[in-house]
Amino acid sequence: MFRVFIWCLLFVVLLALAPYLLSHNGQVVIYFADYSYSLSLLTFLVFFLLAFGAFEIIASLVRYLYKITFGWFANRRERRQAKADRLVEKGLRQALVGDYRQAQKTLAKSATKANLPFYNLSQTFDLAIRNRNPRLAKELLLRMIEVNQETNSDKKLLDVSKLKYYVATEQWQKASSFLDKIRLENPSEEVELIARKVYLNTNQYAMLEDLVPNLVKKEYISAEKGQEDLAWAYQGLMQRQLKQNENKANELVTWFDAQNRSHRSNLVFRNQMLKSLLQLNAYYDAIDVASETLRRCSLKDIAQSDYFSLISQIPHDTLDFKLCRALEKVLPKFEQEQQFTIMAILAELYYRQSKFDKAQVWVEKLLTSQTPTPENILLAQVVYRKNNDSEKLLGLTKLIDRQYDLSENTANTEAKDQDQKQGQDQTASVAAGDKANKADKANTVVEKKEA
Repeated sequence: MFRVFIWCLLFVVLLALAPYLLSHNGQVVIYFADYSYSLSLLTFLVFFLLAFGAFEIIASLVRYLYKITFGWFANRRERRQAKADRLVEKGLRQALVGDYRQAQKTLAKSATKANLPFYNLSQTFDLAIRNRNPRLAKELLLRMIEVNQETNSDKKLLDVSKLKYYVATEQWQKASSFLDKIRLENPSEEVELIARKVYLNTNQYAMLEDLVPNLVKKEYISAEKGQEDLAWAYQGLMQRQLKQNENKANELVTWFDAQNRSHRSNLVFRNQMLKSLLQLNAYYDAIDVASETLRRCSLKDIAQSDYFSLISQIPHDTLDFKLCRALEKVLPKFEQEQQFTIMAILAELYYRQSKFDKAQVWVEKLLTSQTPTPENILLAQVVYRKNNDSEKLLGLTKLIDRQYDLSENTANTEAKDQDQKQGQDQTASVAAGDKANKADKANTVVEKKEA
């Protein structure tokens, strides 16, 4: 309306200014039936402005009266939408403070009535999944499909919601078949974490092995969690291989040797291989894997893994002491704590191979380098006896006395306690004998009187 007024005003102003610009008087003649009216341009401009002002006043009065009488009915939709928006905001605040059940109820009432209904439904759907309510989640998913606007963002959000529903209802095969498409179109953090869960539950070891390094690199999961997932995937691959080859260790070793270089240089993969060989009692193959691990993998990573606990389960070494020589070679490169562990392993391996002199060398280094543990003391005692080294046995006894405070004072105190206890027992026995004698005398007197 305002634009129409502006154009009309400009037209009339041009008509009024034309006579002055052209040095001629202008005139406006209005014919109506048999009547005619003649007006100058300036007079016509004044009448036009007065008429338009009166028209605007009347229109304002009509709008005001309509708003008073029928405005409450005309604005009912806006009022409902405003109320729904307030409820949505309330539900989101409840979700932020952790009251998910109440937030779910609040959002479910007003999700489709407020602005952005598809987004509100998706938020309510997430809360239903979090609260483990698959029935409500299915209803919300159907409503999301109805209000979907077919935009790219809506399609991505709808696909992720479908995937969440499949995972929540444990439809793993559907989720797995639906996952590849979503990962290509929407490789977000949420989708990647859902993919990890799906691969874990569907035993897709190769897919999980490819996924976990990316998750750790992007810090979606911790490095420790990533190592656990990789160990689980490698274990599953090896168990599958053993099942196909009737638990034959040589077939597993052949499969291991056929892996690519990155696989065979992976510490987690090698540790799982070592664990599988130990379970199959394939100790010589386990020794080969353990010795090669020290050359292929980082010693820092080896120190932080369960490598030493695994090789401590190997009962013996090869005839050429392959594992012992490999451990002796890398011993100076480790920290002090790992050095003690390696010394203990070397002493045990040499003892089991009947190399008691070498075992004694590592036992003595172990005893002099740290506070000896009961296991180390027992191993040292057995090795010294095998070598008939009485002096070392006597020194070991003194070491035990110093470590466990077995001094003369302690021994004397214990002896005194024993003597006191024996004395109390003797006193009690003497008192009991006196009582018995008195009772016998009394019985004798009574018998004489009766006689």
